[in-house]
Amino acid sequence: AEGAEKFGVCNWENGMPAVDMLNHAIAHIYKFLGGDRGEDHLGHAAWNVLGAIHSIELWPEMNEKLLRKENCAAPEIAKCSTPGAQMTSKKSEAADVRSSIDNLRTTIQNAKK
Repeated sequence: AEGAEKFGVCNWENGMPAVDMLNHAIAHIYKFLGGDRGEDHLGHAAWNVLGAIHSIELWPEMNEKLLRKENCAAPEIAKCSTPGAQMTSKKSEAADVRSSIDNLRTTIQNAKK
């Protein structure tokens, strides 16, 4: 499968944070909505959503520090003691999602013209 070639055989069995899988699912959905049919984006999105459910059930300790609490309270890991400090991998993923959203907005605006 594509993932095995890119990330290693059965890499998901080592545990993947649900937040990462959900971010990837959202990115695939936006790519599909933006017209990209180069991959099975809906299939990839579904896999990531189901993988996130599996991750939360199987590795709660991995996900506890990454997921928001009730009332949308930020997870402990997101609270930085140094002003301006960022988690670089999360920042990069967020930038990818923002870019996908911007591309989708542009596509929708162009379609309305």
